[in-house]
Amino acid sequence: MLFNRKLFVMKKILIIDDDKDLLLVLNRLFEKNNYSSRMAATINEGLELIEDFLPDIVFLDIHIGESDGRELSQVIKSETGESSVPIVLISGDDTQVSPLNLYGAVEFLAKPFSDNDILRITKMYTSDVSSSNVI
Repeated sequence: MLFNRKLFVMKKILIIDDDKDLLLVLNRLFEKNNYSSRMAATINEGLELIEDFLPDIVFLDIHIGESDGRELSQVIKSETGESSVPIVLISGDDTQVSPLNLYGAVEFLAKPFSDNDILRITKMYTSDVSSSNVI
């Protein structure tokens, strides 16, 4: 007898931002909505987690201390082997993001953003492999 069951696969989200309060808020939001999330407060932490955690989507602040998240986005796309992972740039300064494709990003989200905005974008870019059939 064969059983057809859906296997729930928790999507993995990486948040890279130097605002520790925002990291905690987003981490709670994602966990509450059945996502697995990891947080990084520096560029180096973010690079390590990209390779170890293998996220399904990355939310990346443009200004991380003295570092530029746009440059990290380009590194992720060209040097880490994670060229297919969607990257969403986030920032309180929306004047430095155009055009997104130069940085390898799929979206820009201006701070402050709503829970609905971030969840909508997350679902849009992670919905294609949310479940699979197991026999």
